[in-house]
Amino acid sequence: MPRPNATALALTAVAALALLLLRRRKKRDDDDDATRHVYRIVLTGGPCAGKTTALARLSGFLQERGFRVYTVPEMATLLFTNGVAFSDLGAGDASVLAMQRAVLAGQTTLEDGFRRVAAATRAPAVIICDRGALDGKAYLSDALWRDVAYKTPSHAANERLLCERYDAVLHLVTAASGAERFYTLENNLARTESVAQALAQDGATQLAWALHPRLYVVDNVGAGFEAKLERVVEACASIVGLPVLPKHTRKFLLNSDPLPAVFERNNVKTSAFRATKVFLRHAHRRDSTKLRYALPPPEPSSYANHAYVRKRISEEGSDSYQYSEVICDGTERHERKRRVSKREYELYLRDADPLRSPVEQSRLHFLYENQSFVVHKYLDRNLAVLHCQAARPDGVALPPFLDVGSEIAHADRVRFSAYELATLPVPRNATPQGGKRRFLPPASSGESEE
Repeated sequence: MPRPNATALALTAVAALALLLLRRRKKRDDDDDATRHVYRIVLTGGPCAGKTTALARLSGFLQERGFRVYTVPEMATLLFTNGVAFSDLGAGDASVLAMQRAVLAGQTTLEDGFRRVAAATRAPAVIICDRGALDGKAYLSDALWRDVAYKTPSHAANERLLCERYDAVLHLVTAASGAERFYTLENNLARTESVAQALAQDGATQLAWALHPRLYVVDNVGAGFEAKLERVVEACASIVGLPVLPKHTRKFLLNSDPLPAVFERNNVKTSAFRATKVFLRHAHRRDSTKLRYALPPPEPSSYANHAYVRKRISEEGSDSYQYSEVICDGTERHERKRRVSKREYELYLRDADPLRSPVEQSRLHFLYENQSFVVHKYLDRNLAVLHCQAARPDGVALPPFLDVGSEIAHADRVRFSAYELATLPVPRNATPQGGKRRFLPPASSGESEE
């Protein structure tokens, strides 16, 4: 019987060892990618809204707090300031389509490149996009936009997928609305809009981003431009999980479900999706010395420190998944969110809290008076809550076409939180859509249901 070739055996062993090391390294990289998140925030708005100044302010604010900050320039401005002229767009729909396809393809390619570089640094990072993929919608008819969004070569995508590229959108309202004396064309060579055109463009841009669940509209109401910038910074801080005073999101009980016909009669466009939250038994302890959450050691879940996963189903039926960690430190609430894959979501479900039921919600997003509203309907609990995410200091302009009840006080934030609602028994009889609300979480001692 011939003896095995020693050289061949040695080469086989070396190859097997190299393959094992490669697999381990790939798994480590995959694990890192699963826990590392690069925030992508769109900074958009109408002409002369203060985006350039806000971009600089946000960059400094985040860098001072340990984030790597990357800024993606506006693709349209790059084209217009490097040879493209407005007269080039006067040859009909073909030239407009060519321009917008170039903007969309270039914008997303730039963003993806910055994302890969930021992720490779393995440091906390934020990418701030000077406008984003959906801004082009504000400049086109619905028919042309569908052609751009769905038929751009090498970038066929639907509108919601383009929207979900970003963690949040900050829309700065043009100075032509509420601060007319400061409206100028001098600080942007690509800007040519009159006041009336600026107002129309601002409204169209808000509608273009109305699908995004975290759209913050920052208007010019208040104590000047500095106050506007402070509201932008505070909104950004809440997005990336930095401490921020909880004063911009206000919640109101709805006495009845809003029917679709109500919005149609008032010419208010809406977008909707369903979401399921599953709370986990354990939450990761916050590492106070770093800007990330340390994985070991986990601790038992509580309102002050808990985690959950969310499955979101869009109107088109597509699914997306998210993991969130919540930590309350005194009066401050920190929340960090990241997108996860379906496989990660299913792995997290193994740690589902047996003392809490999944929370089923439908969410309805709409804009009213430069404010972003979301109706949270708890499908199995006969409860609806109106959230206002407007960052304005003079209060909330509530939609008059909704049957809005009392505001949820700060002292009741735990009682009406999804974390606590998940522990309550589910009512047997649900109220039909449009019916009156009958279910409220129990009041604490000394409180009245009124």
